Amino acid sequence: MHNKSFSYNFAEVNKNKYKSTLKIMKLKTFLFLMLAALFTVSCEEDEDVIPADVIMGTYTGTMKMKVGEIDAGTADITVVVTKVDDKTVNVRIPKLDAMNKYNLTDLTAEGINVASYENTIVLTGYQLKGSTTMNETLYDVESNLLGVMKNDNLTFDFTFKPGPMPMSIQGQFEGSKK
Repeated sequence: MHNKSFSYNFAEVNKNKYKSTLKIMKLKTFLFLMLAALFTVSCEEDEDVIPADVIMGTYTGTMKMKVGEIDAGTADITVVVTKVDDKTVNVRIPKLDAMNKYNLTDLTAEGINVASYENTIVLTGYQLKGSTTMNETLYDVESNLLGVMKNDNLTFDFTFKPGPMPMSIQGQFEGSKK
């Protein structure tokens, strides 16, 4: 009688899943950037519209959070967009809790470029900054922020990886102008 042993390398499976998740996130970011570039190349900018004037304001909506591919919950939040100049805005996201474990302080995206194309405002920027507490340690975070505003509805995404965490935290906001 032979004693067969079965060995399963969970670390390798998690590593492969993380690599797969990272590839998908990079692909989503790339596709969104391509869409933004397409708007830039294929459409003439609305000359009579000052994009920052159109988009500035207060938006109420829902922030969906994920840690890796795991749903980290949703929160009803208020996001404030302020004008810097005609084509630049700042976006402030209030404190968030992901999975009651990762406390994100106010996140601020400064100097986000905005442009108006065919009644749509496109937001592109890489200046989202804030901090998060994980296991009682404070980490600074930086991310990109990409979004669209149409008919007073604002949608944007961000992704970042705090400190030594192996998975990224993703946020997606959908809201309406007050």
